[in-house]
Formats: sequence, structure tokens, C-alpha cells
Amino acid sequence: MQTSSDNDFMTCLLPKPRSSLKETLCRACTVDRLAVKKSPIESPTMPQPESPLNNHSSHIEQMTHLGNRLWQRGWCHGGCSNVCMVTQKDPLQMLTIVEYRDRSQLTEVDFVLVDADGNPIHVEPTAVPPQARLYSVLAEQTGAGCILHTHSVSAHFLSIRLAALGGLLVEGSQVLKALEGVTSHEQPLWLPILENSRDTHALADGVRSTLQSANTPLHGLIIQQNGLLSWGRDAAEAIRHAEVLEFMIECIARQAH
Repeated sequence: MQTSSDNDFMTCLLPKPRSSLKETLCRACTVDRLAVKKSPIESPTMPQPESPLNNHSSHIEQMTHLGNRLWQRGWCHGGCSNVCMVTQKDPLQMLTIVEYRDRSQLTEVDFVLVDADGNPIHVEPTAVPPQARLYSVLAEQTGAGCILHTHSVSAHFLSIRLAALGGLLVEGSQVLKALEGVTSHEQPLWLPILENSRDTHALADGVRSTLQSANTPLHGLIIQQNGLLSWGRDAAEAIRHAEVLEFMIECIARQAH
């Protein structure tokens, strides 16, 4: 009499049925699919175009500091003031700040590189401040390396009050000797007031004409209801000129009340 153990033993001795060709191929396909899932083929990474701003980290650092300094002075209402630095003279290229950005919290995306005509080199035209053309004229005519555009209440007030005079005379203060080339506080200096215009090309022509016809070197000029433009060979000289001129403007404005 055979027991269940004997039956199990006999079963093990019997040859196992071979898998069909179809089953073998299906198993092979399954293994291949699993292998593909475990080792996906990575697509090659496309190189990203290099930003033109990558070579201007030093300029951006200086301009960020200047923008914050103008903001602390109260000369950046609504992000309308600006800082511009020449990055290349021939052909002229400048770095400036996108319009209406908070000057106290600037990052790299807030800067734009423009050419001699004030046109953007690497971004959409809408990002370029309309006064960029003025900055290029100032750089070409004065050789300035840095240009500041400030909007103080006093400059705005005097640009209306004294517009008919075409400018204001500043003299008598010792701080004037901080301006490049000024050796005496008694030396009278003329600060022109130009009529504003929505036509930036016409306004730029007016700035050029004013600079070329000046009897003495100018350190700044006022655009009617559009702030003070001042400049210098570098950032340090430009901010020094801006501070001196804004100080004198405020003194005259207080006397005019």
C-alpha cells in the first residue's frame, strides 16, 4: 500500500513539462520591460545660454549699493529713480535698472544691459527705462562712468517754480568744493532746468545741446518734474555729486517757500 509520502516522492521523479515557446517569449519580454524601467535612458541636457549679465557682477554689486543708498535718502519714489553704469565704451554699452523696481531690494533680474541708443541687448524693450537714451547721451558727452537719476521733492518743486528761468544758480556753500573741478565755494555754478517731453529722442537732443553749449562744465541738470540727473567718472564721484547738488537744491527750495 502506497502512502502519500510515496506519491510525493514519485511525483518529484517525473520529468517536468517544458514551457511552450510562447510562454518563454512572454517571460523574456517581461524581463526586458523591467530592465528598461530600472535603467531609463536619460536625454542629454541642453546647455543653457549664458546671460550677458554674468560678466557684470561687480557693476551689479555697486549699483545695488547705490540704489539702496538713494532709497534711504528718500530719492526713489515708486522706483522711478535710477542708476546707470558704463560697462563698455566702444561701442557704448550700459547697465541700468528696470523701471519701477524696488531700489531697496534689487536682485540680478532687476538689471538690463542697453546699447548707445538705449535699446535692450538681452531682454524685451518693455523692461528698459525710457530715460536710458538720456543716460547714453550723458555718457557720450561727459565721459561719465556712472549716472544717477534722483527724484527728490525739492528738485520736483524747483523744476516747476524756476522753470521760466531755465535753471538755478548755486554758490556760496563749502560743500560745493566736493564737486569735481570746483576749488572755491565762491565759484558760481549753473544747474540747468530742461523742459520734459514724452519724446525721449527730442529730450535727449535737448540734453546734448545743453551740455555742448555750457560755458563751464556741468555736474548735473534737472528735467522739469522728472528729477535730477548727475554723474561722475565712477560710482563714488557720481554719488558725491548727487548728494552735493541735492543738498543745494533743498537749501534753495526752503528759501523759496
